[in-house]
Amino acid sequence: MPRKRKPGRPPKNKAKARAKAKANEERFGFIFDQKMDPEIFWGIVIVILFLTAALFALSLFGIAGSLGVYIKRGLQIACGYVAYLLPLILAWAGFLLLRKQRNEEYQLKKTSFLGAFLVMISLAGFFHSLSKPEQFFTIAKKGLGGGYVGYLTIFPLEKVVGTWASLLILLAFLGIGIILLFNASPGKLMEIAAQFKRFCLRLVDKVTKREAIRKAGLRVKGLGEDKKEQDNGLREVNSDETEGGRRKFPSLSFGRNKTEEKDVPDSSPVQTSGGDDNFKPFGLDLLDSRHGKPVSGDIRTNARIIEETLKSFGIDVAMEEVNIGPTVTQYTFKPNSGVKVSQITTLQNDLSLALAAHPLRIEAPIPGRSLVGVEIPNRKVALVRLREVLASSEFKNNFGGLRVALGRNVAGDAVVVDITKMPHLLIAGATGSGKSVAIHTLITSLLYQNSPKDLKFIFVDPKKVELTCYNGIPHLLTPVITEVDKTINALKWSVAEMERRFKLLSESGKRDIGSYNKSYPTQRLPNIVMVIDELADLMAVAAGDVEAAVVRLAQMSRAVGIHLVLA
Repeated sequence: MPRKRKPGRPPKNKAKARAKAKANEERFGFIFDQKMDPEIFWGIVIVILFLTAALFALSLFGIAGSLGVYIKRGLQIACGYVAYLLPLILAWAGFLLLRKQRNEEYQLKKTSFLGAFLVMISLAGFFHSLSKPEQFFTIAKKGLGGGYVGYLTIFPLEKVVGTWASLLILLAFLGIGIILLFNASPGKLMEIAAQFKRFCLRLVDKVTKREAIRKAGLRVKGLGEDKKEQDNGLREVNSDETEGGRRKFPSLSFGRNKTEEKDVPDSSPVQTSGGDDNFKPFGLDLLDSRHGKPVSGDIRTNARIIEETLKSFGIDVAMEEVNIGPTVTQYTFKPNSGVKVSQITTLQNDLSLALAAHPLRIEAPIPGRSLVGVEIPNRKVALVRLREVLASSEFKNNFGGLRVALGRNVAGDAVVVDITKMPHLLIAGATGSGKSVAIHTLITSLLYQNSPKDLKFIFVDPKKVELTCYNGIPHLLTPVITEVDKTINALKWSVAEMERRFKLLSESGKRDIGSYNKSYPTQRLPNIVMVIDELADLMAVAAGDVEAAVVRLAQMSRAVGIHLVLA
């Protein structure tokens, strides 16, 4: 008979197990009680995704050793030619997870995995459908077409709905998969495709122009050539002490909040050693020379209509000359004595109705002349090319400095302005009104006249598509800025540089940068032009910091050669 244990007492083996478990808990509890931080976990997942993508890519190209051979064979048997897309999909998933960790707009969702699955099976089925139905299984065993995934996808569809209907179904699955993978509507996807197309065209155009410059015998400086002049951060000189021809100063990097000491050659981008005597402007043959002819309509009829319309309201005028411009035609007339100018300006809508022209503009009076002008839009507009303005006598006679080619006026004469007399510029207008075209014209005009030692640029482009094409030019103080925090740092640096230059002018007894550069040609200060595109977007994100810096620069920076161009 087995002995009965007393109630309430656990058996000896269970008591020992509990004691052992308690001892292990005391010994290793500090390890098992702590939970892994989710950010650390997803960070490990991101690294694994990128590692797997790289390993698959190396295996598919046969540079991953003996293990890569087995991986390549397995991937090809599983999904055929789609195997070459697997590294891209895995890398894309890692990239989206990384953006999710940074709380950016585009995040990885559960539907993204479904989208990737639909893209893979639809492509595998499509690749498999290129062969004959009786060869589907043989091709899958060889790792061709879409592999076994393609076989399992296309074979049932082929039996049920036939070849053409199968292709339509696969195409629909592919479209749905792409929409889910990118988390974007079809319209957004078309916009992304258009942006990618524009990027490719700009890249091809840039390469073509660089080749043309090289063939012309001019020097082209890229990202790898003049690193001393285009460092990753703006630099400010704090001390005149040099050691062995090298100057010490802090480097302001927009990605950091603190400065760090660096030794660089004694040629900071803020204080240069003098003008560049070897500088030559780029050839105008790089610019488009095509030009059209405006069509203004029946000039005699329009002049008669203007005269008769004004006469019907009791205003007698004598018609004068007609100026045909690229976009508008100006009809001038001289009113009889005793006619008030206000009487003419109030008839703008009546003249627009009589001429069937909108919008119509009345200039009363024309500056410098005792005439009134009526500007009517041309029926056919002639594009004004930058090349013809840069080649005009108005521009050549005042070459150098910060002169900008704006276009042609009503009379067809080239219009050239000087930024130093503005001294800042605000380019305003609705979407599609040509602000970006004006910015590119301004930048090209300044690059045509100034060497990197005489002019420096700071470009801010929140849209990341307009000004990034200028990355690599030696005139840049820093690569094109696309982030808000770096923009604020650039504005703060500009304010500090303005104060440093004012102190320098005060110590030398000069009033502006022009007189200082004439007195100290070996320590010339370059002009700095800061171009900010989409200022409204920056104001919406960081209005306080941006407004304070812009106001200070707009009030005081003209004398020290710092100018703002805001769009």
